[in-house]
Amino acid sequence: MVFLSWKKLEGLVRRYALPIPKTSFVSSLEAAKKAAKEIKYPVVLKIFSEKGLHKTSIGVVVCNIKDEKGLVSAYNKISNNLKKTKTKADGFLIQENVNGVEVMVGVKQSNFGPAIAFGLGGIFVETLKDFSLRIAPVDRNQANEMIKEVKAYSILKNKKCNINSIVNIITKISKLSMNNKDIKELDLNPVIVNNKYAKVVDVRIIK
Repeated sequence: MVFLSWKKLEGLVRRYALPIPKTSFVSSLEAAKKAAKEIKYPVVLKIFSEKGLHKTSIGVVVCNIKDEKGLVSAYNKISNNLKKTKTKADGFLIQENVNGVEVMVGVKQSNFGPAIAFGLGGIFVETLKDFSLRIAPVDRNQANEMIKEVKAYSILKNKKCNINSIVNIITKISKLSMNNKDIKELDLNPVIVNNKYAKVVDVRIIK
């Protein structure tokens, strides 16, 4: 089981034109300050770990940081939590703060080929188990069906979320999974979607 480094993850994301927020990989507070100025506040600060940890549960992600003072506070908080939980981070990600409904797109290899999953994202994936499945390749019509099959579709409709942007991500992930059969698991969680766009906030790939 091999988790991909940030450099390799970023390479795949760009190759398949997956929409991600403005993101910078940094290894120090000073670098984080510089990156935040370039990206522009509000930003998100979180660790990057090749082991694909659940960041929220161990307190190593802080959202909606509005200024440099808040960034320093978030950096110190995360650093302390890393020590408390004895967690190893490979670096930090400074990311544009985006808001919307959290969904997920995932891939797992099966006996029939890559299985593509879609459902509500964030902390609700394991709790609600509300997701749809298709075997790749998945076209746009099938992606639309997947979205409409989950109970969370009513939330997406009520929030007037950009469904087409989710369809684009599902079909791109289908293509990626077909072209990279050595990928055992892939998780885009969360993908944040609103009435304008959907953006992939977190990526985890296991080979």
